[in-house]
Amino acid sequence: MSRQWTDNQRLAIEARGGSLLVSAAAGSGKTAVLVERVTQMVSDAENPIPIERLLIVTYTRAAAAELKERISKTLGELIKKDPKNKWYRRQLVYLPRANISTVDSFCGEVVKEFFQKLNVPRDYRLLDSGELTLFVEEAMERTLEHFYCEGSKDFFSLVETFATPKDDKKLQQSIYRLYEFLRSHPFADRWLSEKQRYYTQFTNITDSVWGRVILDYAESAIDYCIDQTNASLNTAEEEPELFSLVSALFLSDLQYLDTLKEKVRNDSWNNISSFADSFNAGRLAPKGYTNHPIKEQISNNRNGVKKIIKKLQELFARDEEETVQEVHSQSGTVVKMFDCVKTFGEYFSKAKISKNTADFSDVMHWTLDLLVTCDGEGNVTKTDVADMLSSRFDAVMVDEFQDANEVQDLIFNAVSDGGKNLFVVGDVKQSIYRFRQAMPEIFLGRKNVLPLYSSEIDSYPAKVILECNFRSRKEVTEFVNFVFTTVMSERIGDMEYTKEEHLVAAASYPAADTPCNELHLLDLEDNDDIDSAVAEARYIASVIYDKCSNTYIKDGDTQRLLRFGDIAILMRSKSTYGDVYARELRKLGIPVSVETDSGFLQSPEIRVAMDFLRVVDNPLQDIPLLTMLMSPVYGFTPDDMAIMRADSRKLPLYMSLKVYAEKGNAKAQNFLSELETLRTLAVTMPSDTFISTLYERTDMLSIARATGGVSAVDNLRLLCEYANAYEQGASKGVSAFVNYIDRLIENKKDLSPATVQGTDNENVVRIMT
Repeated sequence: MSRQWTDNQRLAIEARGGSLLVSAAAGSGKTAVLVERVTQMVSDAENPIPIERLLIVTYTRAAAAELKERISKTLGELIKKDPKNKWYRRQLVYLPRANISTVDSFCGEVVKEFFQKLNVPRDYRLLDSGELTLFVEEAMERTLEHFYCEGSKDFFSLVETFATPKDDKKLQQSIYRLYEFLRSHPFADRWLSEKQRYYTQFTNITDSVWGRVILDYAESAIDYCIDQTNASLNTAEEEPELFSLVSALFLSDLQYLDTLKEKVRNDSWNNISSFADSFNAGRLAPKGYTNHPIKEQISNNRNGVKKIIKKLQELFARDEEETVQEVHSQSGTVVKMFDCVKTFGEYFSKAKISKNTADFSDVMHWTLDLLVTCDGEGNVTKTDVADMLSSRFDAVMVDEFQDANEVQDLIFNAVSDGGKNLFVVGDVKQSIYRFRQAMPEIFLGRKNVLPLYSSEIDSYPAKVILECNFRSRKEVTEFVNFVFTTVMSERIGDMEYTKEEHLVAAASYPAADTPCNELHLLDLEDNDDIDSAVAEARYIASVIYDKCSNTYIKDGDTQRLLRFGDIAILMRSKSTYGDVYARELRKLGIPVSVETDSGFLQSPEIRVAMDFLRVVDNPLQDIPLLTMLMSPVYGFTPDDMAIMRADSRKLPLYMSLKVYAEKGNAKAQNFLSELETLRTLAVTMPSDTFISTLYERTDMLSIARATGGVSAVDNLRLLCEYANAYEQGASKGVSAFVNYIDRLIENKKDLSPATVQGTDNENVVRIMT
């Protein structure tokens, strides 16, 4: 049975005459719409588009693979209906070669094709996260050494501003954060020049960006104080006698706040500064109302207002001339910070080029250099390469566009004939990658100015809103709308949660006889001996058992009881309570999986494997050697160790082991023989080959499966993959790899996302951020 599309879904599928933006709410079927749009384009009876002339960009490999899989399935269904259609068969054959990939993969292909225009090696290698950390560390050390040797006054002012008496790590972090931020901008030098002028090109503070920020903050803060003061007056009216005692003070506060707001809006900086100090703090201490609940409430409100007013007085403490001079005086420090960022970028680039490596940001900027040029006035012009790539594609489609940055946006625009055949899908409310320099304001800015698409007018560029939610029942979507209508605004969340943003429930569910949204409050006053996190976890366990016994959910076309695998516990951070929750739930018989915050290198199986490698590299390391000896592989017991160390406790453990072997202990003799073999192999093999050999000789994978499950085995195999990637660089061998990992640990860095600990069964409660 063919799918029934909503009117707006059909518009998003069929509108093809120009640039289209689709704002797709959560659960609105955007992937299905994208697949159907592609399918209809390649199967159009009048003007079919070959699958290889479509460019479809996503932000994860999993999303790209899912799109290919869905398109393949849909093409297969078309072939079943029309087995003799050669066109459909051709599209299915060419699908594996279609341009459906992540933005990183697309940029990589462009660079490889046109590398000769960039003067970069075609066989460059992408750095993994660990190598990148070490390159950054080296470039940062050289940068700071350069400026410390230079010894300029502005640099030492910068150090005093950002560093601490202990070290300059905060300065390093600030330089690197600014560097990473700049990499999301297409023309970083222009951005730096513009921001540098913020500190010098003004004479009135109210004309500067800094003055506008302070005035905007002041107005919103005053509005809040007025609301709080009015609320206090309304509350005090519940006690007429109390109201008569306090109303004059609150009315005086309102008069002050109203006047201050008017001055912030229309008066000079000096007049605002002068008036801000005229606030009469007074005392709110009506006789006979000590500890009265209403008096306490309005007193707390006023204390909050007084704190805000004190903050405003601090902001306006200096007159305009002093404030302007203060901002101007920062110019030299800011310029030196920018110099540090530029110098770091140069050292960082040289280090990567010297090792024939690059990171994803490099590849993206190389692609941008191939596609556009920018003159001194900021005018952007497309290159011949951009025209060539544009001619290859009849349509460019970008999924999750809310996560694009300015560099990526310019790339998409350049390869889509100046945006004329660009189709983007996203939802600004689902943007969670600002820390990776995503700029949801790009999506939001276009959405706010584009008109709604109309099939009758068929004018472009335009937008389509997919507001229907096919995932959740009405009670859930209404609760979401209620919460975000209340809390989301342009100041908090960059947008107003208007009717256009509301989720519209479109799924069919049986009527609910219980609340779909619940708030549970635990009273622990009578349980002082129990930790609050433990109490919460135990209570959550009781809720889980209750839900799994009484709650039916929709699974396809059928109804079934809720299972553990349908439940997730969401936390802001797992580092504090994640392990506590997992432990308590397991005690109560609930299977749990939790993403550990300890990371890949701190997982038990990797720590053991690395200790093995450390001993092979240098056996004169007591703790790694002890780990190796007492592991299940070699099986030394505490009694064995006590006997061995009894007469040689002052020797290194390795020397003590040799003495033990010389006394005739077979276990020690066998271990030393095996260790000698491993050390011989280690100096003749690449690190990844040796690690594979180590796994085979010690049966480490089987032991890991028995003690840590499938995830432990996967981690050990991933270590081998990391070693293989490391061998592609300039440094080789087990010793170099061990040193590389130890430097990462020393710098508190990791190689991969956190591992998942727990059962390998899918029917588990998941603890997640």
